[in-house]
Amino acid sequence: MTAVRKMPLAPLVGCFGVFVTMGLLVSTLGPLLPGIRAEFGVGPQDAGLLVSAVPLGCIAGTLIVLFLNRRFHARVLLAATGVTMAVGLVGAATTPSWWLVCGSLVIVGMGYGAATALVNGVIAVAYGSRSAGLLNLLNGVFGVAAVVGPFVVSGLAGGLPGLPPRFAYLPYVLVAIFSAVLVSRLPTGFSTIPEGAAAPEVLADSPSRGPVRNTQLQSYGRLALVAAMLGSYVATEVAASSFATTHLLAAGADAGTAVRATSLFYVGLAGGRLLVVPVAARIGAGRLMLGCAGLAAGLLVVTWALPLGGFTYLLVGAAMGPIFPTALAWVSGQGLGRDALPIALTAANIGGLILPPIIGAVIGAVGATAAPLPMAASVAISALLISYLLFSARRSSVK
Repeated sequence: MTAVRKMPLAPLVGCFGVFVTMGLLVSTLGPLLPGIRAEFGVGPQDAGLLVSAVPLGCIAGTLIVLFLNRRFHARVLLAATGVTMAVGLVGAATTPSWWLVCGSLVIVGMGYGAATALVNGVIAVAYGSRSAGLLNLLNGVFGVAAVVGPFVVSGLAGGLPGLPPRFAYLPYVLVAIFSAVLVSRLPTGFSTIPEGAAAPEVLADSPSRGPVRNTQLQSYGRLALVAAMLGSYVATEVAASSFATTHLLAAGADAGTAVRATSLFYVGLAGGRLLVVPVAARIGAGRLMLGCAGLAAGLLVVTWALPLGGFTYLLVGAAMGPIFPTALAWVSGQGLGRDALPIALTAANIGGLILPPIIGAVIGAVGATAAPLPMAASVAISALLISYLLFSARRSSVK
């Protein structure tokens, strides 16, 4: 068992700073999207591709972590995530080409995806069984930053006459660089890999080799199902934060109300995660995720039928909030191998890559008022996959 070691204050603050940067940037593309579309004269399908740029980068970032995690110290990789996000943000704010903006957001996503795996991993290993509270606080800070982000970029964009609204990304660069400097002070003894962790490999030839192989395949199967479920969830989270403004503008809301919807979604997301902490253990991971996914699907249908000035996005966020951290906790506690977390995160981000262009196509075909329906279908798929996992676990326990 890995010894619990208290992380020095400076790199710990840097880890929180990385998540502040992530929270700020993840919630601001939606409010900036109408302005970016107008600047470059692109349609809704191209806008969907832009929204997919960050998840695409996230996939690359988590794969890079998977490859480099044993080759470089955690502090080097953590510092690189902040620098990578800063470089991408500068490009997204200043490049003159639509495709260069897309490429810059891929770079932002690379830093984002790597940071998600690295920061969660290094804190979980450093604090062991006492990490749950700190990780919840970390997610709370991310949520607060995500709530503030749309108001920050809206205020900055309004104060930049003659300049593209995306120039509002530039102040986030300072936060990312400051965080990179702090995490670079992490001692070399800290890692994202627990001592003694091993991949679920087939053991040497023995009479029990068959059962061991079956156990390995079952572990990979569970990991694949959870990754697919996370992909459906991440797709809905990315889409809801990115298209809420577009949806409400089409539904007749004023610009201020439409921008606030993204913040309301993240208020709900952060609040939902924090509120279930006292009861999560009693409910159980599977039932908690199933209830949240089913409720979110229903609320997204309500959002399509009756947006209520964006208030329904607050409820959608609250319903969805507990799903992601609960699923990550499940992955960490199932003995699925030392690389299970980055593998699951890589697969999960594929959902965020696929759904936005689909929503862009739906918007182009029938209008932006229908945007919540593909989101509802995606999170409903999560509910179905969770149901299958619960059913399989119950059937195995009966046998």
